[in-house]
Amino acid sequence: NRNCCETVLLVLHSDEDMKRFTQLSEVNISEYVAFSPRAVHCIPSSKSVLVVSENKILSHDYVKHLSRLPSLPCCDHQTSWLGFQDRILIAACGAEENGAQDGSSTISTPDRAVVSLIAVDLAENCVVGRCDIPKEVAQAVKKNPASVDIVQLMVKGEPVEHLGVANATSGQLRLWPLDVKLARVHDAWVHVSPDSEVKVAHSEIALDVVYDVLIHFAIVPCMAEGAPKLQWTLQFVAEADPEQQDELEQCVVEACEVFQSKVQTRTGKPGSDLLELDCSLVCTNGAAVELVPAEEHCLATVLRGLISSVPIQVARAERDGIIVFRDGVRQPTSHFHNWEDLMEHIRFGMYEPLLQAAKQNVVVVSSMGKQSTGKSYLLNHLLGTAFDVSGGRCTDGVWLSMKEVLGKTFVILDFEGLGTSERKPQEDMLLSLLNSAVSRLTVFRSEMCFDKSTQSLFRRMQAGAALLPKDDAELFRGPFVVAVKDVETKPSEVSKEFMDKIRDMSHDTQDPFLKVLYGGKLQIVCFPAPNKAPFYKQIKELKKQVAKCQPYAGGLAFMTNMKLLMAKIALLDWTSTSEAKIAQRVSRLQLVLSTAWCRGGWGSASDLEELVNLQTNAAVLAPSSGDPVVDSIPDLGLSLAEDKDGLPDISAELMWNLVDIIVDAIPDKSTAEPHRLRAEVVALLGKIVARRCTKVLAWFDASVAGLESNQQIMTLRRDVENKLTMLRDRCKLCAAQCSKCGLSCSLPCGHAGMDGDDHDCHTDHLCKLQCQFCEEQCGSFACHTGKHSCGDKDHVCGEPCVHSGSRNCRSVCTKEPGHSGDEHHCGTEVHYCPNRCSLTACKQLCN
Repeated sequence: NRNCCETVLLVLHSDEDMKRFTQLSEVNISEYVAFSPRAVHCIPSSKSVLVVSENKILSHDYVKHLSRLPSLPCCDHQTSWLGFQDRILIAACGAEENGAQDGSSTISTPDRAVVSLIAVDLAENCVVGRCDIPKEVAQAVKKNPASVDIVQLMVKGEPVEHLGVANATSGQLRLWPLDVKLARVHDAWVHVSPDSEVKVAHSEIALDVVYDVLIHFAIVPCMAEGAPKLQWTLQFVAEADPEQQDELEQCVVEACEVFQSKVQTRTGKPGSDLLELDCSLVCTNGAAVELVPAEEHCLATVLRGLISSVPIQVARAERDGIIVFRDGVRQPTSHFHNWEDLMEHIRFGMYEPLLQAAKQNVVVVSSMGKQSTGKSYLLNHLLGTAFDVSGGRCTDGVWLSMKEVLGKTFVILDFEGLGTSERKPQEDMLLSLLNSAVSRLTVFRSEMCFDKSTQSLFRRMQAGAALLPKDDAELFRGPFVVAVKDVETKPSEVSKEFMDKIRDMSHDTQDPFLKVLYGGKLQIVCFPAPNKAPFYKQIKELKKQVAKCQPYAGGLAFMTNMKLLMAKIALLDWTSTSEAKIAQRVSRLQLVLSTAWCRGGWGSASDLEELVNLQTNAAVLAPSSGDPVVDSIPDLGLSLAEDKDGLPDISAELMWNLVDIIVDAIPDKSTAEPHRLRAEVVALLGKIVARRCTKVLAWFDASVAGLESNQQIMTLRRDVENKLTMLRDRCKLCAAQCSKCGLSCSLPCGHAGMDGDDHDCHTDHLCKLQCQFCEEQCGSFACHTGKHSCGDKDHVCGEPCVHSGSRNCRSVCTKEPGHSGDEHHCGTEVHYCPNRCSLTACKQLCN
């Protein structure tokens, strides 16, 4: 509600059950209502909400209290809420068949519909009257309540309420004047006069709405000139007899021709000569209609266009400050006391994913100026936006839209008019400060004369010039373009006058707003009256200025700046924005770093995403290692370590899982000799870890580009390098031999104290080769030396080895059966001591 600061939210639990009212000024109504609402109406002047059900009216004064009115007369069908006249609510409902309100009997007959007009005096909380209504209205209320309404028409210069019934099939609107009186007697409150009939031509019903849209908005925006020819497909469906097809089709053709002629001759807009209409008509008696097949488009393109066609409010000015919005809705923010938390609260609705996806250059264009000077209209025709336009005040606060035009991304900010009675000077100053800080082109719409009110606006802008430190290279980068309206003659003189007076104002102060906020860049562009061809041609001058704008690196960079400034201005925090951005960047990096070096991405384990440049939102992918085996193993989600107190740490299970992944990726692993396979795994593991370290450093450097010399950033980078060095050292395989076989240990390097002290190859420790004497599997430990034997005494000696008890001993002699003279030996070349190290602090086995 633009006329009132208060806002009321109706929360509907379902279509039938309305739960409660909630006042957004942090006052909750605890009383619940439980009836089926049929209509809801807001009355801004009295700050109240009315809800009409089948037989009750609920009135909610959202400033003071909640009250219920007496029940309406009972009826056996839906009550139709019609409208209001002063404080009288008018509704159509069924009559009581056992008696009227005044006690007289009411008899239902075919000639008399059982529908009456009910009037409720809201001030007295009572039903003040009831009156029969014409048969046509009664039938319409029963059949189609949406076709009945209260219509206000001007009669001899005075507004007169009419009871109206619309017939879409015949194109007729029947009207009965209503004379509503405020007397407290039931029989004198309303008078229904004889009806009048208005005939609406079929040829103007549907296309007038489209024409009205083209009058207020661009056909082809100036920035999109050169786009392909426009072709619209319109299908008209008539609930008529198919025999009327030819007659109605001729009507449609004539309507389209008239429409196209009006667009070309009356608007003078670019693109009106490129518009082609492809019209068709289908007559049906209620049967299903086969639609004209639509042109196929990419779903993502359609969604982006749909989202960007609806601007969203992001802030408004009030009480000497700025109120920030979340997803286009005002929510309580008084509990925020620092800009970091408030910045996280701010969201731009469905524009958030669009802006995050904009990884190329993003140009920000904004409007500012006096109220009712056509700021929104000019933006709409420059960039194709759909900001609200009207002859009066139509923009409240700050609105955001986004357009993709010929491969370029534009963010458009529409600011409300300055210098109005609704806004205080400080509010105007804060709005202009936000505008100049984030915009890369500010279009200041002004009337033709440079009067005192215009000077006053510039002085308010001057007041904000010294508030924010100008130490941020991304802010205050756009030129100041004054778009003077309604200049029909001598535009050069008007331009010179504005240029001279603005320059003179700049000389009167030490830090002029033009130099501080806009770098001294000033342009004057004179516009003739709108809705004429010269006006739209002059927009090309603004197009030239847009082409010179310095863009943001991406949508994320713009959002960061916009949210940061909105939060700081809302809290009146005038500390350095560059230091705030660096602190925020460091905080975001620290939040992601451990996940980055451990799993190669950011987010939770179940929703892991690629690392993205924190300035442009572009994905940072792992570089190619040059090894096909390594490149076949995805880096994203591959766990190389775990975060333990901020340091990379690796467990036995994690290392074993990593080794298994690498072995599975080796093509000839089944025929590879164990020691050669082990060497290949070690080499591949080193390349995988090196790839991760390179990726993390590339992501870090891209995210801090331009901030490398900052002390906080330098300190954090050294810390990252130290953590990555630790990752390289710890993500290595132990070089010792397994305590139970001849294979190498598969535990992490330096694994003392984890999962037992012994070295473990993470296998069953058995030799997989065949016995040399039979077809059985060798019964010794893996990677042993000497003969492969299943252990049968017919194959080998089988007596205990002289070194039995050593941890890598095969236990039995593998010499020929019945050998003599020599000692019994298992064939192992080197036997290892089974005891632990003698040093008390050491937990390893003797080696």
